[in-house]
Amino acid sequence: MVNQDYLKFFAIGDIYELKHSIDIPSVIEYCKNVEFKDRDKGIHSLSLTSIDGTMETTVDGGLRYIDGLKDDGIRVPTIHYHNLKQHISLLKDFESVICRTRIFKALPRGVWDPHRDGSSTIRIIVPLLNSNWKNFRLMYEDRVLNLQEGKAYVVNTLKDHAAVAFSNEMYIMVMTILPSDESANILTKLLEIK
Repeated sequence: MVNQDYLKFFAIGDIYELKHSIDIPSVIEYCKNVEFKDRDKGIHSLSLTSIDGTMETTVDGGLRYIDGLKDDGIRVPTIHYHNLKQHISLLKDFESVICRTRIFKALPRGVWDPHRDGSSTIRIIVPLLNSNWKNFRLMYEDRVLNLQEGKAYVVNTLKDHAAVAFSNEMYIMVMTILPSDESANILTKLLEIK
């Protein structure tokens, strides 16, 4: 069953942009000097949150095999969160409502299989490096999204989506937040009106 609070976050559309600031060179430099966990199919992840803040309770793979655990149960910042928050304003903005958040590294030909996410959290996607049109495609329902590096996108991931990296190693952050009134207030302040 879909969390009804989730649905109100997409009344303005399935995908929308947020204003934020990010120091991509510093984030990538950090990422190149830490160990990512191999998730298979050319995808690696770096957890910025875990169950208790330690790296021992990170959940880097899918949740479908862990009874009762959802993205909203993975809320405590890890050492990587603390080391990166000075470079990523969204980590500060959403600190009180943050849930499972990771930076993904995809090797050439890395694939995220088609899937749908649950409605316990709202997902914010931030393409970081080599995640432009020529090297990375995010398929969303019946279309391909043209995401720009450094932008932040709130995405309704209840809908079918998949992704592939082509010839270069790429990085992308996937942040999740609680579907709460506090989150709605923060999102409203950060909404990119065009």
